[in-house]
Amino acid sequence: MGVDETLRIPGLADAVEILVDRWGIPHIYANSESDLFLAQGFNAARDRLWQIDTWRKRGLGLLAADLGPDL
Repeated sequence: MGVDETLRIPGLADAVEILVDRWGIPHIYANSESDLFLAQGFNAARDRLWQIDTWRKRGLGLLAADLGPDL
């Protein structure tokens, strides 16, 4: 059903597994808390980078440059 993908992410001390279930919910398995948090941040950015960037631009007052002055 899913796609198997292996990535090397700088900062991880050990292997981490992110499994996404059929509802799109990620399940993260790591051997340390620091690896878990890094993988969670990576996963959030992978899934929601567009939203994080939109909120950042909104806070800086730069959103109209992307969406136009009427918004």
